[in-house]
Amino acid sequence: PQMISRPEVIHQAQHYLIIYKPPSWFVHPPEDRRAQRAFKNVILTHYFEDVQKMKIYPVQRLDFATEGLLIAGLSSEAASQL
Repeated sequence: PQMISRPEVIHQAQHYLIIYKPPSWFVHPPEDRRAQRAFKNVILTHYFEDVQKMKIYPVQRLDFATEGLLIAGLSSEAASQL
């Protein structure tokens, strides 16, 4: 079985985070409702709300299969400034 790594906060500043997004994770929920249910445990924004207890506002997207770093504001105002 394939192990799915978890997102990780690489750096936290007052108004934003730098987050490692593993491959096979969505940044935002997919549009299709069935896909949302099927992939609910690998949606970055949901993970941060449910597990980390923080709402994040990603500034950019990374494709589902892509791993990498992304920037997220800790408020919509902070995200719009980035």
